[in-house]
Amino acid sequence: MVFSMRAEYQVDFDRFLALMKQDGCILEFTMRPDSDGLPDVEIEFVSDCTLGQIADVIRRVPDGHTMLQTLRSVPLADNSLKRNNEIH
Repeated sequence: MVFSMRAEYQVDFDRFLALMKQDGCILEFTMRPDSDGLPDVEIEFVSDCTLGQIADVIRRVPDGHTMLQTLRSVPLADNSLKRNNEIH
């Protein structure tokens, strides 16, 4: 399934990626710098995990709140990357 999200810093995504691999989730991804020139990165990825499983992994990432609040099961082009009210 295709997912997308935004991370405040690439290191946040790197921590997420390490945890996903540790948990045995298959993951292919593309990442690009934020279009506004901020240190944020925008990510689209494919995983065999569910949205809930991915959210659980993100909750284990220190300062992963931006990823959690922008995580959606849509391609990056369809994700507004606006934060929702999900509690980290």
